Amino acid sequence: MKIQIKSIFIFSLFVLFIFISCRKEYDDEVVVFQDEILKANSTVANLILKTVMNDGYSDNILDDSGCYTIKLPVTITINDSKIIIKSEEDFIAIEEISDQADNDTDVINFTFPITLIYDDFSEMIVTDKNALERLVNRCNDQVQNIGCVNFKYPFYVSVFNIDKELIKTIMFNTDKEVYNFINTIDTKTLSSLRFPISLVLLNDNTEIIIKDLKTLESTINNKKNNCYNTNLTVKKFSKEITRELLKVEKYINNGDDKTKNYNEFIFNFSSNNRVTIVSNDDDDDDDSIVGKWDISTRANGKLMITFNFGDKNPLNILNNKWYFWKIKDKSIMLNDDIGNQVVKKELFFTATSGSTDD
Repeated sequence: MKIQIKSIFIFSLFVLFIFISCRKEYDDEVVVFQDEILKANSTVANLILKTVMNDGYSDNILDDSGCYTIKLPVTITINDSKIIIKSEEDFIAIEEISDQADNDTDVINFTFPITLIYDDFSEMIVTDKNALERLVNRCNDQVQNIGCVNFKYPFYVSVFNIDKELIKTIMFNTDKEVYNFINTIDTKTLSSLRFPISLVLLNDNTEIIIKDLKTLESTINNKKNNCYNTNLTVKKFSKEITRELLKVEKYINNGDDKTKNYNEFIFNFSSNNRVTIVSNDDDDDDDSIVGKWDISTRANGKLMITFNFGDKNPLNILNNKWYFWKIKDKSIMLNDDIGNQVVKKELFFTATSGSTDD
């Protein structure tokens, strides 16, 4: 009887061993379809790189530069207030201090040394203000990251040899990990993302579930064109709005097109935050109007532009806080969307011929 039980036990172990071996062989023979292989320098691989690269514009409230971010924590002084920025959630403290008074300069001074993180996640230590200014002056803000689409972590990639045998599975938890992986893809292995994965749109926090590589490519391609544009600094916007004389191309208020009310006006924005407005209406004998404009970066990365065109109607209706949307075909497009809300007002400026007696 004991011998029989022992025999049954040994047979059971043998069956279990065979089952595990077969199961392992099954796992190693995961089917890899050619159109699901992530290839180096492919369109989708490059889109992924642009999505996960370090977004230099995300901390523009700190440095007004798209070439790098400041490694946190960092200690800064603004308007005589010294604060420690430990995370992006602390950017709101900078915004609040900047909003406290209208007659301050809102200049941020860093406590050195600080560390810069570039788009490829490489780092540089900067020891003083002069060194930082030299780097700022060399920055051309030409990095074209896709800053409004994020991957939801974690997600996984399977790596196979050329015989399509599973070598390893990698779990990604950060943009940096994905960036480094994409840059190491070669022809000696095959890589396949494990779907489904999710993308998050920063405009409205919408989550999109992606089930294959082709859909991932098309989704990033489509959504990047509909994102509000944070890839602009205060310096670059100021250069655009002061480049030439402007007119109102479009003004929409709660769905009503009020553009015709501003057809007669020419705007001359200057770099000293002054704006001169003249009327081309022959029946308007008033002198030119001198107003003010200002710009700042908000905690969410958006540029806020404030206009004060005086009390005269209809110009006073434009006295508002506007947010930069994008520049397209020489049109400077603004709206009232501070982020994650329905746009009710749109204000577009475009270049015009004419003159102002500024």
